[in-house]
Amino acid sequence: MVADSYLLDSGDTIQHNNLAGIRAQENSVVRADTLTISGNGTDGVHLESGAAASFLGADVITGNAGNGVAVHDLAFASFFTDGSENISGNLTQPDVACYPQFSATRGAGAVGGTTNCVEP
Repeated sequence: MVADSYLLDSGDTIQHNNLAGIRAQENSVVRADTLTISGNGTDGVHLESGAAASFLGADVITGNAGNGVAVHDLAFASFFTDGSENISGNLTQPDVACYPQFSATRGAGAVGGTTNCVEP
């Protein structure tokens, strides 16, 4: 997804892609609800260049070759914090990764896996 795209996806399985399961950049928005994202060649979800993602609950992101969710420059990710998210068991750690510079998350500590993201 590039250049101001919008994806609302619910109840689907995204798996076995050569690269990322979902890649959003350049002000694109992802709203994920009850998705299974697994077995992809790089990150399960890759966010960069002003992209934003909201994980609305019961998403399972596991077994990807990269991070489960990679948050890069000027990107933002928000996770439902009731414990229903399962982002763990990805081959590159941490499962939710904040890369410099100016990445941001909310709720990353409640996803069940590891994270290097620091929240206020």
